Amino acid sequence: MTGSACQFDCETNALSFPEAVLNLPMPRDDASRHKRALDTLTRWLAEAYRSNSLADRTRTAIYTGLETGIVDQETIARDLGLSRRSLHRHLSEEGVRFSALLNDCRFRVARHALADTSHPLAQIAFELSYSDQTAFERAFKRRTGMTPRQYRQAFRLVHS
Repeated sequence: MTGSACQFDCETNALSFPEAVLNLPMPRDDASRHKRALDTLTRWLAEAYRSNSLADRTRTAIYTGLETGIVDQETIARDLGLSRRSLHRHLSEEGVRFSALLNDCRFRVARHALADTSHPLAQIAFELSYSDQTAFERAFKRRTGMTPRQYRQAFRLVHS
């Protein structure tokens, strides 16, 4: 796992361990060792997080926001420890716009929801924080050239 980066273009996530590690006996409970390991891991994760681009950190915050239903730029900026203006400026320096990141994250979640669930389109639109189902359908069609319903049907035909 060490040195593994979070990748956003993957369809699935997985952790792999060598078989030899899985066959090792469990160590005895040692609270101080666990505390040291947790502190080391926390430091490592914080350093890895800071080394990610702001665009990647913003994507992560957007995915989290989609889970809670709050994906406005002000809230995402605050979650990243920035003002809305600073977030906009730093993303511009990376050549990205917040709206483009939000649209990309919404699209990725929508694709999975359409392919892997039978949730009604109105529910998917709500979960992705679109104002209504029509706005979701227009955005999806702009991106793919097909409606969400057509995408769902086409996906099921190909994977059945």
